[in-house]
Amino acid sequence: MKRAYLKLHLWLKARCERLTIRQRRIILITVCSIYFISCIGLIIPMFIPEKKTEKTEQTEIIKQDVPELIDTPILKDSLYQTENFEQSTT
Repeated sequence: MKRAYLKLHLWLKARCERLTIRQRRIILITVCSIYFISCIGLIIPMFIPEKKTEKTEQTEIIKQDVPELIDTPILKDSLYQTENFEQSTT
């Protein structure tokens, strides 16, 4: 894995050194622009309010299908009841 990384690194470095200053600048501006646009695309939806949809009938149907939760005390599992276990001596 280390050799493959080093070969790739040296190959990429050699290819980049062959580029002119103008080509390097274009690549840098392109990569920065793509990064900036993707960041803006992730940040802007947090500030835009969501549209409320007119699906009241569907939500009423869903609410009817879901049973109510019954509040019951949580019972201990049998694994946690130590009084039922016998301690064996070896």
